[in-house]
Amino acid sequence: MKLLNSQITILLGAAMLLPGSSIIASASEPAAPYFWQVPSAEVTPTGDLVWSPRPFVFHADPAARYIDFQSGDDKNPGTKDSPWKHHPWDAAATGKAAAATGVHTYVFKGGVTYRGALVAKESGTKESPIRLTRDPSWGEGEAVISGAQEIKGGWKRCDAASAPNIPTPEKCWYQDIGTKFVPRALWAVDAKGVITRIPIARTPHWQATDPNDPRTNWREWTDLLQV
Repeated sequence: MKLLNSQITILLGAAMLLPGSSIIASASEPAAPYFWQVPSAEVTPTGDLVWSPRPFVFHADPAARYIDFQSGDDKNPGTKDSPWKHHPWDAAATGKAAAATGVHTYVFKGGVTYRGALVAKESGTKESPIRLTRDPSWGEGEAVISGAQEIKGGWKRCDAASAPNIPTPEKCWYQDIGTKFVPRALWAVDAKGVITRIPIARTPHWQATDPNDPRTNWREWTDLLQV
């Protein structure tokens, strides 16, 4: 998920709001459309489409909590000059970040990828929503929330001993990442930021039938004592 000069407003148990959208004020009033139901393009007289999204409006909040996954520390007060590393909804949060509760605006630093899972524990209201957003003046680039796990270094080239059943094992590289994280897809990111999807070795080989879940049809051991 990327926060591309935009923001996410969380209203658990009520509705979801973004700038320019609204919710019904009473049962007798017609429901206003959600933001994704509002056209973001205009049709020209010649039939062409012109992209015309609503401009991003940063809602400044003096009491906002700031999050910098790269350089923050959960022991900090969560200010712009001294941000947290984790969002309070992240199970990995500690210290002051983990103890934070209530309705707040959470600002993620631009140019930084937040890695983790956020499980909403609280609800905002129409008048006082919980916002996940970014401040255009804080950081450079997109603010990204990603569930992917980054692996740096530690790769080893296979050989006949480590991969006895794989043809030309020297063309394969491996890394032991334990049993708690099972990747379904793998990408390589070079120094220039170019992303390339690479295949994950598997024997016997399988046919990927679902592009959204490459591990579909993978064979798995149900008993480690049997092969």
